[in-house]
Amino acid sequence: MIRDASEEGNDGVILEDYNIKDLDEDTIKKYRNRFSSREPDHPWNDLSNEEFVEMLGGIKEDRRRKIKGVTVAGMLMFGKGIYIRDLFANINLDFREEINVDSNQRWSDRFTIDGTWENNLYNFYFTVINKLTSNVKVPFKLENLERKDDTLVHQAIREAFVNQIIHADFNIQGTLKIIKTKDSLEFTNPGNLKIDLESIFKGRNSKSRNPRIQKMFSLIGLGEGAGSGFPKILAAWNEQNWRTPELKEEINLSQVSLKLWMISMLPEECLEALKSIFDKDFNSFNKDEVLILATAYLEGSVNNARIQLMMDKHSYDITGILHYLVEKGTLVVDGYGKGKVYSLNYDYNLAVKRINEMSLTEDETKIIEYIKKYGSINNQQSRDAFKFGKDKNVTLFNGLIKKYRVDNKKQMY
Repeated sequence: MIRDASEEGNDGVILEDYNIKDLDEDTIKKYRNRFSSREPDHPWNDLSNEEFVEMLGGIKEDRRRKIKGVTVAGMLMFGKGIYIRDLFANINLDFREEINVDSNQRWSDRFTIDGTWENNLYNFYFTVINKLTSNVKVPFKLENLERKDDTLVHQAIREAFVNQIIHADFNIQGTLKIIKTKDSLEFTNPGNLKIDLESIFKGRNSKSRNPRIQKMFSLIGLGEGAGSGFPKILAAWNEQNWRTPELKEEINLSQVSLKLWMISMLPEECLEALKSIFDKDFNSFNKDEVLILATAYLEGSVNNARIQLMMDKHSYDITGILHYLVEKGTLVVDGYGKGKVYSLNYDYNLAVKRINEMSLTEDETKIIEYIKKYGSINNQQSRDAFKFGKDKNVTLFNGLIKKYRVDNKKQMY
């Protein structure tokens, strides 16, 4: 918390006793070639490697302490692998492609720390980015009658990759991990979010954990900065009508993951699956309800926050839709308050049959209507609202549980 509270970020710390000789000369050369191609007249092009890296923030002098050395940013971006592995022993870099795999083969391609390359961030990024963007199923565009292969999707993937790096916490144990499947890209980095999800999706103030590394990428044309990167990703995905990217913070694991789905908002096979689960009742769902049910099917579960990112509705209205779907028996709910998670009810037809076979009494209907309005009910609340006795309440509650209309926490099905 103290590290993350610093406006200076985490990557400006001077690594005493490490100097320009501990950085990989070939990596610096590759970076400088990209930089000079982009900025051919820049005065930094005439500097020595040490002066150049210092200008980037990769080398720093502390006059008060009378020390000068490579910073965390400089080592991670340009360092020799042996020193990075020594200084950041808890961090791993891992790319896996999981396409056409089976139980005997966990991945179809992998790039990780194995001693065959200088495992700094620059080399990791430029090796993996080509793997990520190859075979991306995006139609090319014509610009000035010439084919343009660098689409918004390609730019968004680069943005997601850079964001993963600049927001990672390299001081804790974890893996900078990327998994590519036939219909998704998932970026995971160690560390928790520094701002809330809503601000990230709206592109408000970005608080990079590694601002010097961010600057190094931006100087060669990578990374939007100023909080505009995530809206750029959303715009690219909306253009393709793909599922809204899923950003998830797992506080217990101290990691953040971003999943970029490269499938339609409502894939045909998903709709067919929902039709088979809900039979003729599927035709009674409106578009918002179908979107929620499809999301629960594709992602395993949904919550209010996830749906807010997918439709232009207030949290209160989404809660109403979710409660309605639970009441109809299409979703089942687990948890309380903001921790509520909704999953698809694969036994819907059985539940409907049971419900239809068990009509409600007038008093049971009063209990159900109370739960609809207030979310739950207990014995005392029922006594106050309906003047039912204690024993009658117990009988009513048990009857509703047997009729599959509420669970034992008084949550409606």
